[in-house]
Amino acid sequence: MRAGRALAQAVLVVAVSCCLVVPRPILAASATLGTVRGQQTAKLSLDGGKSWLALGGRSLPVLSGTEIRSGAGNAQLALSDGSRISVMPFSALRFAETPRGTEISLVYGRLAFSLPQQTHLEIVTPTARLEPAPGRTKEGELFVTGAGLLGLKMSEGTLNVRPLSNPNDVMVASLEPVFLPRRPSMPGTYFGSDTETTPPAHAKAVFTPNGQSIGYVGRAGSLVIYPGYTNDLTRPFSPKLVRLAMNTIPGKDRTDDATPLFDVNGGYVGYLAGPVFYAQAPSQPPTQATPTMPAQGTQGATTGEAAGGRTGLSTGAIAAIGAVSAVGIGVGVVGAAGGFGGSKQKKHEPGCPPRTTPPQASPQGPPPGRPPGCD
Repeated sequence: MRAGRALAQAVLVVAVSCCLVVPRPILAASATLGTVRGQQTAKLSLDGGKSWLALGGRSLPVLSGTEIRSGAGNAQLALSDGSRISVMPFSALRFAETPRGTEISLVYGRLAFSLPQQTHLEIVTPTARLEPAPGRTKEGELFVTGAGLLGLKMSEGTLNVRPLSNPNDVMVASLEPVFLPRRPSMPGTYFGSDTETTPPAHAKAVFTPNGQSIGYVGRAGSLVIYPGYTNDLTRPFSPKLVRLAMNTIPGKDRTDDATPLFDVNGGYVGYLAGPVFYAQAPSQPPTQATPTMPAQGTQGATTGEAAGGRTGLSTGAIAAIGAVSAVGIGVGVVGAAGGFGGSKQKKHEPGCPPRTTPPQASPQGPPPGRPPGCD
């Protein structure tokens, strides 16, 4: 099994490498759609997800059929028609070349984009097709949850939104946000351009199983995706700790993209399933979820001022978007650090926890403790 997987990855590396060394005229004939540069855990597949290649900061070609998963990282797309797209953490998308032009299918996650005046690029989600309107540059932000909620807000220009369930009912997205299938009933902050830029004083840093700083959790339990909010830990959390946390994730969410998150003391704070965060209440099992939002001005790679605004997640959105149950569970649409024009921010904590007495473990979560390598 391992040998077969290694062979598949080797073939993928060779295929991508050939794209990089083939002369430009031949490369153009092979329908190269643009290039992608990714960070951290972002990865690319050319064979329908059978094998994946970590982007690792390299600039690689995008072909028809390419799939990208950003994981806890992000990716920057520069397409051949001049479109610039920032793929936020915990997003999944794939590319296709159609008679109408380039098509991006956003399966889940969040994008910030800047599309040129004459673009033919279309974005397809599980609920709608987004088509460029003639004239003007088109800039905005789009999110899609695993449950199918779509949110779109433009900062410049317009897009035509065509629901897949009723293609003749076309809506025009502009400065006023568009939501499908319907606007959430609770008020809240849904887009990076609408949120505060300064993390709250009470924010708690959270980490992925490998010890990567992924952001922070606010007092209300809302997750803010902010890679680099603090230093990464020197070593990953123990496999036993991670297994215990994974066992708390419901079977329907226990996929390759499901990621348990921990605080600096090893306390389990909840899990991410695609772009959605489920907060773990102390001493209670998860039972209910509500969405969170993006925050602007977070740290990450930038590709210029061209697109979409700054992104991440807002504090307090967990209570603003849906009913939080008595056990304190919330869900959030996960945004991202880095977008276009994101600003650098100072790291907030050291890479290892202070020598304090950890809190008591909850029955449902793994016991907290100092991460390995921080004694």
